[in-house]
Amino acid sequence: MLVSVIIPTYNREQWIEEAIKSVLSQSFSGFELLVVDDFSNDDTQRIVGNLILQYPDKIRFFGNEGKKGVSGARNTGLKHARGNYISFLDSDDLWEEDKLRIQIEFLERNCNIKALFSGVSFFGEVNEGYGRARYVKELFSDRFWENSDENVLVEIGR
Repeated sequence: MLVSVIIPTYNREQWIEEAIKSVLSQSFSGFELLVVDDFSNDDTQRIVGNLILQYPDKIRFFGNEGKKGVSGARNTGLKHARGNYISFLDSDDLWEEDKLRIQIEFLERNCNIKALFSGVSFFGEVNEGYGRARYVKELFSDRFWENSDENVLVEIGR
């Protein structure tokens, strides 16, 4: 069982190391980590390179030759992914240490489920004014909820 974790990034030198380390700290170890840099012009690539030296068997790095945006960076990661499952992590976000284990165990027990999402916790300063209810409402509009299959909308622990 292999999970391909894809982190698209652009100019995230101040957060990328912590995001990567939150993946490396997972209690589930059957993953590969693909970091896709979307043509950054800061120290993101150097920071990722230093982590690759420490974890050469876990992290692979891909750099887009021009700016493709977050979706283009995710697509670059998908082209190189070898996992049975795909998981995305934004380069300024963190995972709790049991996230992959909980979700993979759930998917393995429930083969009819094709996609999962997780709850969210804010930390640090949130300037956008999002509280949990407003954030969920904006992320998943009423139209999404009304037109979706119940089997896809399963939220399990964080």
